[in-house]
Amino acid sequence: MKNTLLNRVAASTRKVTESITRLIKNSRLADKLPERLLRGNTPAYVAAGTCAVALSAAAFFATMDYELYIDGKAIGAVDKKSEVYQAIENIKKSVPKELGSDIKIGQKIELKGVHVADSKLLSASNLEKKIKSGIDLQVDAYGIKAQGKLVVALKSEAEAKKVLELLKQPYTKKQDNASSIKTDFLQKVEIEKLQADIGLVKTPQRAVEYIKTGGHELHTYTVQAGDTTWSISEKFKIGVSQIQDANPGTNIENLQIGQTISLSLPKPFISVKTTQDIAYEERIPFNVVYEDTSAMYKGDKKVKAEGEEGLKKVQAKQIMVDGVIASTTVINEDIVKAPKDNIIVQGIKERPKTLAFGAFITPTRGRFTSPFGRRWGRMHTGIDLAAPIGTPIVAADGGKVTFAGWKNGYGKIIIVNHENGYQTYYGHCSSFSVKAGDRVYRGQNIGSVGNTGRSTGPHLHFEVRKGGSPVNPKKYI
Repeated sequence: MKNTLLNRVAASTRKVTESITRLIKNSRLADKLPERLLRGNTPAYVAAGTCAVALSAAAFFATMDYELYIDGKAIGAVDKKSEVYQAIENIKKSVPKELGSDIKIGQKIELKGVHVADSKLLSASNLEKKIKSGIDLQVDAYGIKAQGKLVVALKSEAEAKKVLELLKQPYTKKQDNASSIKTDFLQKVEIEKLQADIGLVKTPQRAVEYIKTGGHELHTYTVQAGDTTWSISEKFKIGVSQIQDANPGTNIENLQIGQTISLSLPKPFISVKTTQDIAYEERIPFNVVYEDTSAMYKGDKKVKAEGEEGLKKVQAKQIMVDGVIASTTVINEDIVKAPKDNIIVQGIKERPKTLAFGAFITPTRGRFTSPFGRRWGRMHTGIDLAAPIGTPIVAADGGKVTFAGWKNGYGKIIIVNHENGYQTYYGHCSSFSVKAGDRVYRGQNIGSVGNTGRSTGPHLHFEVRKGGSPVNPKKYI
């Protein structure tokens, strides 16, 4: 009775089982179930039990989604694995053909089964964007390294070698005075086969430009008189916006003299060093030698022998970096002509106080009111210094008083002969402190300001005469 009931159940469910089996064979469960179940060679009661399990499993796996991970970081969920594979294939196809077809991904891609709501699944476009931002596409390339650090990559070794030759090319020509030249790199430079991000792979021309200008170094600059943001940018060949970026929080349109600012200046990743053996002539400066003599007063000097420069031939080793002289080391010098000393004799004898120095001081305190030159239709032979009557007048330099008295137009006047071709006149005085024949020293009181003679108010009329002719005092005091 029990077996008959089971056989009836089996018979009624066999058809259902066969249908489910066909469904499973076409699903992802096919490789997870026993072969004999799929062949239909299973007892009815076992098939019935298996059927129930299969129905549950089918329902579970039929709704399975997949979470995408890039280097362990969750990116989002998709309905099918094929969506991820297709997105990656689309991204690879966007790579320029000249970089080759063997495109690799630098990150680890993983898919893990999950169940999420349909609204949480990534669309095809969003999926591609997220993958693109999270991976680095790489190709086989040849990298140029400086000091062990990758700078740029080229598609072939030949292109990498071409870049290094192009970097050296501007510095391979010898100077006219050079007997030899050696061109090399300042840094340790090497070419290495590697997997490179496609962003680093460049054409030879772009690689050269990038190596020359891609690096930057921070410098400080002290603002000088006349500097503007524009003139600084022109001087250092950088943009005004670059100056602002290097100085956040600073009003670069209101720079002050002495202010320190930062400048991010271009610096090549690789510098070219040239070493040359050069020969040149160089002038040898003469020495200045002083000889003391008691035959001359202190402060007096004269040239005993004119100095002459010498000449030498120099052999040196010169190192230049990117065309700028970095050092010059002298190897040998040959004197062609020895220099001759410039000999100057200087006096040590004590100078008499009344001896002229040959330079004039202002003879009184006062306000400048009238210049030297044409005035009121006639020549004004001196300058006028307005001051109250009685203001002291001093000798502009040492010398001998040759006149102290009255002259038409000048009123009371003092004339001092400085015994060096110069005379000074002090007109319109109110009183004298010296007389003719007296010797006076520079700064000595000789009289007082007055209003005598042809005068429109208290002042000193001061003249300087050279060889007897009036000259402009402004040029001497």
